[in-house]
Amino acid sequence: MTVTIVGAHGKVLELQGQASDAYAAVDRARELSQRGIASVEMAYAAIELAQIRRSTGDDDGARLALADARIAVAACPEPGILTDMIERAGRTRGRTPRGVPRPPDLTDRERALLRLLPGPLRRDEMAAALHISVNTVKTHIGALYAKLGVSSRADAVARARQLDLL
Repeated sequence: MTVTIVGAHGKVLELQGQASDAYAAVDRARELSQRGIASVEMAYAAIELAQIRRSTGDDDGARLALADARIAVAACPEPGILTDMIERAGRTRGRTPRGVPRPPDLTDRERALLRLLPGPLRRDEMAAALHISVNTVKTHIGALYAKLGVSSRADAVARARQLDLL
């Protein structure tokens, strides 16, 4: 199995939400690359490793992997798009493969409404409890649903619990 195939296999695993298996595959590709295979493949594997580490919350590991990628690119006579890929990977924050949830940034009002969603209150009762209008409640709940990627109150509560927001 070539280094490129091992790295690509790691990318597929990442997209399937299997971060630890993806990490192992891409790390293996990186190890194989260090044994004398092309530095382009070494850089690509390090970039993928950085993205996987960042998606699992390991920002320090991601920075180290990107440093490895920069070293590998420096050894490439024609790095092509690798330099841009490293820059994009360094800027990417919150990139998550399917299956690895990351909490969205919620406003204070959205958090307050989210805490009320598991209870029995209707929208008008939530509005009264928070001293805001029913239309404002509807607006905030719509934004909350969009950020959580759901379309119902029950789904919002379940997703919020999955993300440790409740």
